[in-house]
Amino acid sequence: MKLFGWPVAALTIIALAACGQGRDVPVAPVADGPTAGKVEAASEAASEAASADAAVRPYLDLAEDQFVIANASEADLDVIIAALPDYAHLDWDTKMLDTATGATVVTGLSISFGDDAAFGIRVDEARIWGMESDLLAARLQGQRLAESGPLFARLDASNLSYFGLSSALNLGFEHILLQLEVELPPEVEISFDAFEITSQRLILTDAALRPWQFVKAPAALLDSIDEADDREILLSAIHLGQHLIAASRSLEYGAGVMLNTNTQFAMRQPGATVKGESRLALYGFSDAAGFDLGQMVIRDARTRQETLYSEMDPALGTGFPPGLSLVQETTYALSQIQDVRLDAVMGYLARSELPPIDQRDLMSLGLWQTTDYTLAVNDKPVFSVETAKLQADKFEWVLPSDIGYEFNNATLHVDELTGVFKSYFEIILASPDIADGDQADREQLELIREGFGKALELLPQHGLDTITFNARANAVWDADAGPSEFSAEIAADGFGDVSYDLSLDLPTYDQVTTAMQADDIEAVFDQIFQDAFAFRSAHLKETDGGGFDKLLGFAHDIGKAYPDQGWGAMLGSMEPPQMRAYLASLMRLGVSQVRTEFPPAVDWLEAFAGFIETGGTFEIRVDPPAPITVALIEGIDDEPDPEEVVEIFGIVVTHTN
Repeated sequence: MKLFGWPVAALTIIALAACGQGRDVPVAPVADGPTAGKVEAASEAASEAASADAAVRPYLDLAEDQFVIANASEADLDVIIAALPDYAHLDWDTKMLDTATGATVVTGLSISFGDDAAFGIRVDEARIWGMESDLLAARLQGQRLAESGPLFARLDASNLSYFGLSSALNLGFEHILLQLEVELPPEVEISFDAFEITSQRLILTDAALRPWQFVKAPAALLDSIDEADDREILLSAIHLGQHLIAASRSLEYGAGVMLNTNTQFAMRQPGATVKGESRLALYGFSDAAGFDLGQMVIRDARTRQETLYSEMDPALGTGFPPGLSLVQETTYALSQIQDVRLDAVMGYLARSELPPIDQRDLMSLGLWQTTDYTLAVNDKPVFSVETAKLQADKFEWVLPSDIGYEFNNATLHVDELTGVFKSYFEIILASPDIADGDQADREQLELIREGFGKALELLPQHGLDTITFNARANAVWDADAGPSEFSAEIAADGFGDVSYDLSLDLPTYDQVTTAMQADDIEAVFDQIFQDAFAFRSAHLKETDGGGFDKLLGFAHDIGKAYPDQGWGAMLGSMEPPQMRAYLASLMRLGVSQVRTEFPPAVDWLEAFAGFIETGGTFEIRVDPPAPITVALIEGIDDEPDPEEVVEIFGIVVTHTN
């Protein structure tokens, strides 16, 4: 057997194309509380700049490195050509050995797949050091599958460009529809008009082949699906996915960097056209082995996508009027990812195996950090984060044991977001479907549009145009002992803060594995939760830092703008202090019923009413003297009275000014 399929032939193009593009997810850690003073802010900014430079510097050094191998031989590419399948092609204009550096210099290098609609990658000039062709050629022919060995010591390519991607994607989509035996209506158009990727420079080091591992998933996996055709289509898709996983897992690199990478695409879809572009100034990575990644760094990233709606046809899944344009743009200064470990999991999938449950240190989604992230909609900034962090590197088997995120100095631009919604309503109101439609619907939409206009006028006056906040959340499970802690906090400048924490005992990892290996998994899970579960404590704390007054002042002014509306007349007649007193009095109306049904809650209700009326801090603490277990609840002979419930759970509710 000469070849395992096109993913294996694609090893060469994958080697040149590196490991992929960057991501736009904002993720990184928050300092406790807002920045305190200009000196501290300047210090933090300097520290962040130094950290960013330290993260990027190794990859800049890699690009500047003057690499030399003494007594080198010219790379043998002919042996690779001979091993390629008929639909894969390796071509170049010139090839020669640079004796001064030991590099084989290849100009006009291209790797392509297919004949009629070829797609691939072209490089103006590639310099290759230490090329080992024999193992790659053998692997392309299905030989020496269990071996590991080097591919090259270094590749330095300039002016990379992908070609034929739009045609390849369109053919691929047509092939999928053919396999699914689906024929789209003539008016439904899904196709790429353009898809281009270019990169100024690519450097890869210490590229190697790893053992090839692939076992087709058995047909019995889909026995539960009744239709034979459906089983065949799904099984083919699974096998293709396994092939792609196996191909990716068979490559590793010491390090790599791509400079000035740009992507552009244009496509048509039902009721809309979509155009997009992205830019990465620098993309670097190190210690990449299959789906494991030691580090990835992206500097100065920008993505922009514009969707222009051309028709409104719910039957086609388009619910927006013609002329509506949605433009989304994201940028970030620096993104870092560390310690991603997914190769072991993907290896089991490639071999059609389930990861054994005794493999506790199986995977990690890594540590993600992003600096200066922004999101704009229709060229209006709606959200930004100074630093953010996602921690997802601790798992027991496939179960997370410690996961959390933090945002520092995040800003929501409420005014800009409101303005975007207002512009949408204006387009909707001008559309023929609305203009010629029901008058009551038009009046309702006009009222909403007018409300957005009033809001835009009033938001800055009440400090609601932008909201800056810090936020964090964390969940920790002690897999060996069972205690678990959950906590979250959000603090907004000029509004206040809310925090909570919850402490439980959950089943241990050994108990979970016992349940998963049992014949009656559901029954065993029920039993271990009854045996292991315990409620230890819960706390909720909210501090009013001015948010209530801002919101109520805004509501008061909105009410004054609509005096002919019942709700408007009521809101417009009360200043914020009066509104707070009114809301508190509404809560106190329930005191009589609460006193009858659960007397201790009278003080709780009064505490919350006092918080609404005068601000301060409202806190609920549930600290039982003994953990609340299933056995404890079942051991209570009679239904406890309210005072006993309060004592059992240790409930304390307070309001302080």
